[in-house]
Amino acid sequence: MDYAQDSTLFDVLAVLLDPRKARGKRHPWLLLLTVLAAGLASGQQTAHAIARWVVLHADTLRTALPDPIRLPSESTLLRTLRQIDHQVLEHAVAQLNQPQTPAEERADRVVTPVGTILQAQTVDGKAARGATACGMATHLVSLVGHGRGVVLAQAAVERKRSDLSAVPALLRGRDLTDTVITMDALLTHRALAQQIIDQHGYSLMIVTANQARLRDNLAWFFDYPAIAADPDRERWDRVQTVTRAHGRLEIRTLDCTTGDCTWLGWPGATHVARRTCERHVLKTGRVSRAVT
Repeated sequence: MDYAQDSTLFDVLAVLLDPRKARGKRHPWLLLLTVLAAGLASGQQTAHAIARWVVLHADTLRTALPDPIRLPSESTLLRTLRQIDHQVLEHAVAQLNQPQTPAEERADRVVTPVGTILQAQTVDGKAARGATACGMATHLVSLVGHGRGVVLAQAAVERKRSDLSAVPALLRGRDLTDTVITMDALLTHRALAQQIIDQHGYSLMIVTANQARLRDNLAWFFDYPAIAADPDRERWDRVQTVTRAHGRLEIRTLDCTTGDCTWLGWPGATHVARRTCERHVLKTGRVSRAVT
C-alpha cells in the first residue's frame, strides 16, 4: 500500500517537529498534538473547549493514549497551538485526505462520453468558525473533492483581500492533469483560467451580472445559435429534471453547446452551458424563472 492508503492521523502528526526547548518539557509533543486533534474531531473549536473536553474524557484518554503521565491543561494546549507549523500540518493532512479506496475515488470523478476519467474538485472560500472569538477573523480558500467533500489543500486569505488573491497560490505547483476545477462567479477571471490550463487542468466557471459583457456574448450561443455557432463543429446537449416538493414544482434545464468559442477570447473555452430554473408555486400559481 502507498502512504495515502495505510497512513493514520497519528502518522501524520508524527511529521511535525517539536519546536520546544529540551528543558521544562512535561508532555510528549505527539501526545499534545493527538489530544488537540481528538478534541477538534469531537467538535471542540477552541483551546478552552478542548481543555474542558479533556477533563470530561480523562479516563478514556488515559486508556487510549500511550501511557500519558498527566493530561495537558488549557494553557499548555494554547501554547501548543501557537507553536504548530501549520504549513507542514496542512501538507501532511492533504496527503492523508487523498482517495483511499476505489469507492472514494469513484465519488470524486467524472467519466466523459469518450471514456476519459476526470477528477472533479472545487475551490471555495469560508470563514473559520470560532476564530473571531479568539482574536483575528480567519478566512480560508480550500480545494475540495466533489464527491467526498474532503479538503485537499487550503490557503489563508489576507485581510481586506478577496478569495481570488489566494487561489493562484492554492493551485500553484499542483498537477491538475485530467482535473476539472469548479468555482463560483467571483473567481471567473482570465488569469485564473489560464493558470489552470498551464497546469494541464480544466475549469468550469460561472458568468453572472458582474461580467455583463461576457454574459451577453455567451447569450448569443442560445439566442442566435445560427450566428454564434459553427455548424461544422456544433453539438447540442440538454438535460432536464423535474422535482415536486414543499408545494413547488421545479423544472431545471441545462443546455450545452460545443460551438466555436474561440471568438470569445477566453482561455481554454470549448463548451458553453446555460442553466434555467423554472419554479411553480402550486398553491398560488406564481411562476419564477432564473437563468445562469
